[in-house]
This record gives sequence, structure tokens and C-alpha cells, in this order.
Amino acid sequence: MSYVIQIWENGADGRLPTDIQDALRILEPLHFQKLTAPNPKFAELSKRLLQRYPDIDTAELAEGEDEVDFESLAWIETLNGNTLNAVFAIGLNTNDLFDDARPFLIREANALGLCLSDEQAGEVYLPNGEVLSAFGHPPGAKPVAPSQLEALDAVFNGLGPCMLEHGYRAVREKNRYERIFPNGWCRIELFSGEVSGATSKVGLNVKLHFQPIAELVCKIAHPDWSAEQIAERPTLWVESASFVEGQHGAERGWDTFFVHESADITDIVNVLVHKLRILLTDLPELQTLERYEQLLNPPEGVKYIFRASAEERVVAAYLVGSLRLDAICNALRDQSEKMRGVVVSSSRRVAGLDDALICINYVKKHPLRHAGKIQASKADAKTLISGQNMLYVAAAGAILMLLNIVVLKRQMGDWAPVVGIVTVAMTYVGGVMGIKTIANALGISAVVKYTGMLMILLPGIGILSIGYFYMRAERAIQSMRSGLIGE
Repeated sequence: MSYVIQIWENGADGRLPTDIQDALRILEPLHFQKLTAPNPKFAELSKRLLQRYPDIDTAELAEGEDEVDFESLAWIETLNGNTLNAVFAIGLNTNDLFDDARPFLIREANALGLCLSDEQAGEVYLPNGEVLSAFGHPPGAKPVAPSQLEALDAVFNGLGPCMLEHGYRAVREKNRYERIFPNGWCRIELFSGEVSGATSKVGLNVKLHFQPIAELVCKIAHPDWSAEQIAERPTLWVESASFVEGQHGAERGWDTFFVHESADITDIVNVLVHKLRILLTDLPELQTLERYEQLLNPPEGVKYIFRASAEERVVAAYLVGSLRLDAICNALRDQSEKMRGVVVSSSRRVAGLDDALICINYVKKHPLRHAGKIQASKADAKTLISGQNMLYVAAAGAILMLLNIVVLKRQMGDWAPVVGIVTVAMTYVGGVMGIKTIANALGISAVVKYTGMLMILLPGIGILSIGYFYMRAERAIQSMRSGLIGE
């Protein structure tokens, strides 16, 4: 089991936190801050720690061993004091070295004027020797393991002030907090795990529901569902791996965003409240279909902390009239067929055909001409126009290249090869960049991957592609302006 301590240096004003909440207010924004140069105090701390306890990179091999025994080290990873992060996180192994390594780390960091936060113990250690404790027990005292019910009750009660602050009400009999929105709800459900040795586990499931999406998905894929069943269907939840980056909790279930394990009941409360407070500031308020669809289908290369089922993604893109609807459907269809090896039936439901494929078939058969606001901003239109401008350059290059070959070659003399190289470069670079820009905006990832190769191996088809993608961009821009989808 690993144990993480976070270390930081106070700002230029030198003000030290006065209590745990004040320390968290100082520490939270530092997690997102990058330094322009490594903090020399972090490097010096690493040097001092490694002199006493080597890490995996500096430890010597035991006789007859081919690799270092990770479990026997004090630190769980390489100590990188040259980090550009404003918070230096150090993980400790909870082995025989822990009881000496932890206080040694605290002493050396404080001696360098650094602050430390130990979330597991609910303590903050300041360079002036003061220790802030969140739980009322003496610093370093051994916590008592709670039972499952004690842990669940403590976390539920501990979350209360935070949840009320964000407009959520308690549903005690179901161990959850919820908030109702005009088009849906958000629920934060608690569960407890079995006591393992001296520790207990408590986790949070965060689920969101958007009524218009749930209704259409169930109408298409589950026509026999009742209104009550539809109203209980989650359409979005929080992805644990992306939210709990750097933490060492275990996942449980597809909709679990964090599970914390500790022998100290107040430790569990403190950590989960802290993580949940960060999350609640980012949760969407489910007011618009457009905003919801953005979370379900983020642009290529963009990652949110939210996840959804494939059928919800298809239906959301369909309802807002996303320009990427075809690309989303094709990608999900390919993924489903690879995973299940099924042949899509356009007329009936067959064994192994999942809800996503049924929804894809439906939206293909029932195109919407008017879908409210199209999922495209002014920035999307500018991107497409920028791609068109690059294609203008490519087209000009192609025309000049032909003129150079047919008409101007004799007149240009020694300059003919130079003109030829310039026109070929204009055609290739303008064509590749223009097609990629437009394909990215329309969500055609396969084209983005093979454009350059196509222009080199099949220049004729590549030049024809310039005209094709120019027209695709023009149609998309007109769709944005008119609010129409399809022909």
C-alpha cells in the first residue's frame, strides 16, 4: 500500500496557513501551476532523502538478484527533485521503513522551509514547527479502523455542508445526495467496501441524467421501458482514471470516480470531501443540450473527466445536429463490430447487436432537417474557412505548375526548375494542410492520417480531393448559417 505526501513552498508573502482548510485553499491552485525553473529546495530535499534511503534508480542490487526489490524501498518511485510542478509529491511504501522514513521526510522538508500535507493522516506540517490536524487526534497518532457502517455514516455526514453549499439535498435512506435540474439530475452515491485488515473503504459514484437523451435512447433501443425506468437511466458519469490522477485508490465499477481506503475514519471523510469539492465546481448544470453534447463528444485530442455509453453519444450528436455525427457513428460502428463480430442488421434486432448499433441505424434512417442549434461555433466556421484558404493556395500551385510545364517552361529558362519546385510545394503543402484542417473539423480521422501519403503516391486523386474537401467545407459552413442538416 502506498502513501503520498505533498510538499510545497509558501509564496513571496511568507504567510503560513492557520488551519487545515486554509492550507487546502493554498495548496489546491498550486496543483495546476508550473514553475519556470525547478525549485532548488526540492532538489536539495531529494538529495538528503536519497542519502539515507535510496530510490529505485539509486538502490544497489542484492546479491544474486537481477532487479531491485521495489517493496523493500522507502519510496514508491524515483525522487525527481528537478520537477517543474509547484507541488512535489513523494510516495512512501508502507513497509518496515515507513515509521522512520515519514518523520525523516517531514523533518528535512521543514528544515528547508517547505510545507507538507499528509492527507492520509489529515495533517499539515509547517516549517515553524507547527502541526495542523484536521481530526483532533495528536499528530502521528495511530488511527482506529472504523466499521463499514461507521465509515459510511461519517462520510455521508461529512459531505453534508459541502453538498448543501452546491444545492444538493440528502437522501439518507439511499446513501446519496442529489440535485434536480430542469432537464435531469445529478446524483452522488456512497458505498462502503469490506474491512480489509485494519482498513475500510468508502467510494463515491457520480451519475448524471439528461432527460431528452435518455428518452430517445430508450424509445429506440428499449421501447418496453416504463417512464420510471427511463427517469432512472444515467446518461453521463465521471471517469475515475482521468479524475483521480496521481492517487492510489482502487476503482470499483464503471461509474466509480474515487474509492479511498484508510484505517482512519476521519481520513476517509477529509480526502473524499476534498476531491468532491474540486469536482462539484466543474459539474455541468444540465441546462442545454449543446453543452451536454460537448461533454459526451469532445473534440479530437480533448479529454474531459466525463464518460457516457455509445448510444448516448450517438443520440446527443443526432439531436444537436453535430457536423461530426457521421464520423461518430462510423467510429462506434467499427468499434462495436470489432468487439462483437456482428453484422449490422438494418431491419431487426439480432443476437449480439448492442444498443449503440440500434441507435446508429435509427439516426441513419431518420435524418433531422432541423435540429435546433447546430453544434458548431464561430470558431468552427473559421477553421473551415482557414482550410479553404489553404486549398486556394494548393489550387493556385497546381495551376501554375501546369502553366510552367505547358507554356512557361521555355520562357523561364533556367528558372523553370525553381518555379516547378515552388509550385509543387504550394500544391502539396497547401493541399495537405487544407484537407487535414477541414477533415479535423468534420471529424474524419482516417483522412487526416493518410492525406500526405495520398498526395505523394496518387497526385491526381490528391488534386481531385482538394476540390472535394473544398465543397465539403462549403456545405458545412452553409449548414451552420442556415441551421439545416443534410440535404
